[in-house]
Amino acid sequence: MIGKKVVCINDANRPTDFPASLWIKRSKTYTISAFDKIHQMGGELGIQVEEIDLSGNFPYQYFLFSRFVFKDDVEDLIKELEEELNLTY
Repeated sequence: MIGKKVVCINDANRPTDFPASLWIKRSKTYTISAFDKIHQMGGELGIQVEEIDLSGNFPYQYFLFSRFVFKDDVEDLIKELEEELNLTY
């Protein structure tokens, strides 16, 4: 999973004490650099991305993986929709 590209699909509900400058942006592509379970969130999967350094942002060290989809999945979906609608560019 490390090195895979993901696209942010949900940048809502940033915690008030989480700096806006370090927050993810919807529709932007990121690269996974680490992942782990977030025990404070019931063991949900969290990821770190190469593009944002969270090292000085304790206690926030991961973004919820559910905020992202794999970039390949998005590209495949677009291709499938284009084919289904007979769109050509």
